[in-house]
Amino acid sequence: MKVILLLITLSLFASASFAKDVSTIENQQIAAVFNKFFKAIEEKDESLFLSLFTDKDVSWVGVISQDTHALLTKKNPAFAKQPRAIFETPKKFIRDIANNSKKMRESYSNVQVIEDGDVAKVSFDYIMHQDGFKKNWGQENWLLIFVEGRWKIHAVNFSLTLNPELFGN
Repeated sequence: MKVILLLITLSLFASASFAKDVSTIENQQIAAVFNKFFKAIEEKDESLFLSLFTDKDVSWVGVISQDTHALLTKKNPAFAKQPRAIFETPKKFIRDIANNSKKMRESYSNVQVIEDGDVAKVSFDYIMHQDGFKKNWGQENWLLIFVEGRWKIHAVNFSLTLNPELFGN
């Protein structure tokens, strides 16, 4: 019986710590955008995903971490000449997710929101999971604007660290 109570307590604590991140978003409309973003990735729902943005081609910029850049360069020295910045669009991102036969999920922690009713910044740590494997992680930042009675994402910037296990490390 004590083991069962311990397991229930631990599962409630785990659920509470995960839910706490979303509950820290006081603006429920921003929280809804946040939740729909991750739902769209998991369900590979291009339409839902793109509806969260002011435009399907807004700024979507990633920066490859120095550690990952070093690993990529070690694997292929020509990579040293490649810029660390990755310029994409939400449309390309969600299409890549949708076309990937593997299960994709993005988890998050350390959510912070700053907003004044017209503009907002959301930042958080993320982990991208592919079939349960932690493929990459980093820090993600969104800029949102309140237009036509809704919050919409206007820009996404993120750092990208690939799991060293992908390189046999």
